[in-house]
Formats: sequence, C-alpha cells, structure tokens
Amino acid sequence: MPAFPIPLITGIALLFLMLRAWRTGQTHPMLLLLIAFCGGQSVLITLHQFYHLGWLRPIQPVTASGLPAPGLSGIFVTTQRRLSWQRDLWHLLPSGFVIFCVILLSQAIDAAIPAIFVIYGSALFLGLRHGGTV
Repeated sequence: MPAFPIPLITGIALLFLMLRAWRTGQTHPMLLLLIAFCGGQSVLITLHQFYHLGWLRPIQPVTASGLPAPGLSGIFVTTQRRLSWQRDLWHLLPSGFVIFCVILLSQAIDAAIPAIFVIYGSALFLGLRHGGTV
C-alpha cells in the first residue's frame, strides 16, 4: 500500500504554490527560489526516508546548506535592497563547503550545517534589527 507522508504532501503543496505564484508574476524571484528549495527539500527527505532511495543521502546535506541563502537574500531583496549578483553570489560558498565535506570530511557535516544556519540566522537578525543590508 503506498504511503503519503506529511513531508511529501507539504513539499507538493509548496511546489504547487510556487508555480501558482510564478504564474501570477507578482512574487519576487528570490522568494520563488526559496519556496522551491523548501518544497524540493521536503520531497527529497521523503524520497530518502520513506521510500528508501539511498542514493539521495549525500544530496540532502548539500540542499540543506543551500536553504539559508535564498531565505536571507529573499527577505533582504524584497524589503531593503536590489539583487546584486556580485554581492549575492558568494552565498554559494556554504554549499560548496558542504560538498567538500560530503566527499572528504563526512564527520564535519554535522557541525557545518547547524553553523551555516546560525550564521545566516544571525545575519538576518542583525540586518533586520538595524534596518541595514547584509
């Protein structure tokens, strides 16, 4: 009997809402990217945890490390500043570091991902607290 776990339903709902928002054209592309990342991460977790697709295991930490960047950029781009590829492209570095950890330093993944979320959360808090840009 097929199972439909809650993360799968959530992921599909997020992807549907992202497509609907994209179709209307009123949502900023960075927020669409954030919603797509969250929906994709939910589907990825479901496929690995509930449907036992083991080949997805090394992909999960990389996509998890990519979630804070569109979150931070999406919030600041819609509230405080314009998107600047020179300024925002460095947000790919944490995912690159996690790819390095997946390949060579698997013990560091458990420390790297929470550290990335703490750093981005702190940057978000400080940027919104002072009203400036990050």
